[in-house]
Amino acid sequence: MSVSNSRYLALVALLLAAVTATGYAAAPAHAALTPRDGRQVDLAAAQESRRSAARESAPPTGDVTGDGKADLVARDPGADSGSFRLYAHDGATASNPWASSVASGGAWDFADALLLGDVTGDGRPDVVARDPAAADGTLWVYPHDGATSGNPWTGRFAAGTGWNEYRTLLLGDVTGDGRPDLLARQQAAASGTLLVYRHTGAASGNPWTAPPVWAGTGWNLATAMMLGDVTGDDNADIVARDGAGSLWVYPHNGVTDGNPFTSRYAAGTGWNFADVLLLADATGDGHSDVVARDGGDLWVYPHDGGTTGNPWTAARFSAGSAWDYANAIVAGDVTGDGRPDLLARMHRGDLWVYPNDGSSPWQERFAAGSRWAFENQLLLGDVTGDGELDVVARDPAVSDGSLWVYPGDGSADRDPWSGPRVLAGTDWNLASAMMLGDLTGDGHQDLLARDRTGELWIYPHDGLVAGHPWTVERVWAGTGWNTAARLALGDVDGDGDADLVDQERDGSLWVYPTGADQPVRVDGDWSDVTALTLGDVDGSGRLALVVRDTSGELWIHPHDGSTGGDPWSSRRSAGTGWSFASALLL
Repeated sequence: MSVSNSRYLALVALLLAAVTATGYAAAPAHAALTPRDGRQVDLAAAQESRRSAARESAPPTGDVTGDGKADLVARDPGADSGSFRLYAHDGATASNPWASSVASGGAWDFADALLLGDVTGDGRPDVVARDPAAADGTLWVYPHDGATSGNPWTGRFAAGTGWNEYRTLLLGDVTGDGRPDLLARQQAAASGTLLVYRHTGAASGNPWTAPPVWAGTGWNLATAMMLGDVTGDDNADIVARDGAGSLWVYPHNGVTDGNPFTSRYAAGTGWNFADVLLLADATGDGHSDVVARDGGDLWVYPHDGGTTGNPWTAARFSAGSAWDYANAIVAGDVTGDGRPDLLARMHRGDLWVYPNDGSSPWQERFAAGSRWAFENQLLLGDVTGDGELDVVARDPAVSDGSLWVYPGDGSADRDPWSGPRVLAGTDWNLASAMMLGDLTGDGHQDLLARDRTGELWIYPHDGLVAGHPWTVERVWAGTGWNTAARLALGDVDGDGDADLVDQERDGSLWVYPTGADQPVRVDGDWSDVTALTLGDVDGSGRLALVVRDTSGELWIHPHDGSTGGDPWSSRRSAGTGWSFASALLL
């Protein structure tokens, strides 16, 4: 299916690729444009003089463990929330290479309620636990200590007693001040009175000491309650299941000093099958999906984007069996052994590294810290030029998008990004998509960004390895890219230059090789792909295409060596149950 000819693109010498073969379907329309403000976008000359040296010095793409193979990383939102999971590539080329992980510690059997949120305001998720056997319900806050391996919640402080009078506790920012408030349902009062304990701003000691705000009565109708932004207005709404199995949405009315939940609307029936219900952006589209556990099976009901009425009418999909954690996946060699590990990002911001042991990949995991909950862009690449993969993360809530570089230290059995981070500028919320790759041919990782109008911009790396590396004036690289559902950057044709892979919203997939005048269409219908990344998975020196489909299955499309046509004509499964992941990186 072709894209409208009204769309224009100018990748000039950067992303336009020569295709000598014929017979490809019509590509999204491209027309070379005169660079704006009189700038000459001619990167080919600069690339040509520096290409050889860059190839020799560049580390393997996505190789976190240093073995030359692409590893996978996941961020985990479950009981071990806040950690990186590194799935190290185990060397398998005919089966799933990412099969193991390492867990952090913790002994939480005493608690009848466990909540997660940044109570102390340091950007890290703390655990809030209620001990029903102590002082009629003692509430404890376990601040995250910044540990990069093992259990990060080893200390605690009390947040009051007498909390057993509340049947339900919820944690979330109801008052709009950026701090987690505590919602408590008092079962014995007026058929269930809901109270909001506003966060006072205290970073130590009980932060919920102010008199509570009344938020209505009759809440005992709920057999399950969830808190999340359902209507898309950035306010926390309540979703409740009643005794008949009906789901109700109580939209936040904008009030921050009184009852914010004064109306409701129906959101479907038949939900009594679930023994666990929660809200999470499982599909990575910015909307709150319903995640339901049914006897150990985990199901995701995607949010359809609607702001009124039942938003969970689309077909559900499986998130595997015995699931309690993940939502995003990134691949790269984190441990430095040349095999692709898995870096997995889960729904609540946890990040885990699953090392690849060379035989049974991604069976164990180790924690990579809980500092990743803030980000809404995660990139992996050697920004500092030392041969180790660094993490680049954007914090959208600070300075209109602050960008941070976390230098990798090459560690293979612990968090490799635990050192001091480096600020790489502000105002990065302008970008709706960001990618890393050597676009100028000098061996450094440039930043390619798509802004919210659909224009592409190159931010060349200035060579600085210890500070903000993207200070050089940006270069315009084309327009009309809002029709792309997903973009990835990597050397697909093996000429040493980063090419652009484009999954269009119509289900087509394209490769734009650098330096040529036509794109290459990849055969097939790719409309069921929910995540996409590139990496040298099999150690061949060529970039495989790794995708996740709507069922949560991960597929590896090995590169067949083709330099002028579709390089990914076959595939093999890399396992099921990857619906937890919100991103894939290599």
